Amino acid sequence: MADRIVTHTTVVADGVCRVSLAGEIDMSVTDEVTDWLRTAIDTSGCRRVELDLAQTLFLDSTGITALLRTRHYADQQGVVFKCVDPAPFVRRIFEVTGVAEHLT
Repeated sequence: MADRIVTHTTVVADGVCRVSLAGEIDMSVTDEVTDWLRTAIDTSGCRRVELDLAQTLFLDSTGITALLRTRHYADQQGVVFKCVDPAPFVRRIFEVTGVAEHLT
């Protein structure tokens, strides 16, 4: 099986740090994704970090756990963390697992 690939871009504008992920988020990349998000929370100087999931093709339970832990970490740092523009598949996963209200 080929390695799953996820990429990110980060843009800071108007006091909001927006991290966009493209690709598949599973156990093979959750540490990397978590590092990207914590860096945005810790170094952007923004009080709000948005995770754009419009180009996310896959998200498993380890990815959901990583996002919930990131939300908790952001709360501890006094930073608002929200997932925005989830792809339809991701939106459905959030709804089925009951995490939509915590992440969006």
